[in-house]
Amino acid sequence: MHRGGVQTMTRPARVDASHLVLTVRGLDDDPPKVWLVDVGLGDGLFTPLPLEAGTYRQEPYEVRLRPSEIVDGWRLDHDPRSTLAGMDFESVPAALAAFEEQHAHLSVAPESPFLRLCAAYRRKAGSVVILRSLSLIETFDDRIDSTLLETPADFYAALDDIFGLPCGHLSRADRDQIFARARAQYKTWLATQNSA
Repeated sequence: MHRGGVQTMTRPARVDASHLVLTVRGLDDDPPKVWLVDVGLGDGLFTPLPLEAGTYRQEPYEVRLRPSEIVDGWRLDHDPRSTLAGMDFESVPAALAAFEEQHAHLSVAPESPFLRLCAAYRRKAGSVVILRSLSLIETFDDRIDSTLLETPADFYAALDDIFGLPCGHLSRADRDQIFARARAQYKTWLATQNSA
């Protein structure tokens, strides 16, 4: 485990333990080699990357791994079509306790991106599928497909069928509340687009 931080268009590059980065070694095919295996990076990696500077193709994206300019560690520069600009992380291993404060903050703070936006991500072999509020977007090498999920039935079918997130355990009232929040998030986003 390593302390990391994700950079977006509105969040500067910093390492504040808001992201837990995983590296592994000891794989059968090359035991001494170290790999970056970051499965919690949204539309980040599809397969592990060797922890070596270079440019790597991860359909439909191209990513670059290089030494970080802000910490003793590494920088992952993401494809410009991604939802994130990049991610920096420290080389030194970290204990789970290093993430507790940020985890608590990101779990309850009103400004937390995990509370502000209903989102789901799925990396596939040749594409990335993202649900943001009511927008379902799939990015391929040569195109981006976009669908608006206007009904609760469509919204929950996408969560189940595409993302493997069945919500049958939730009460009807809970499902209605989640869909209402996603619809409100979409309307807020739409208002910002229309005013720009």
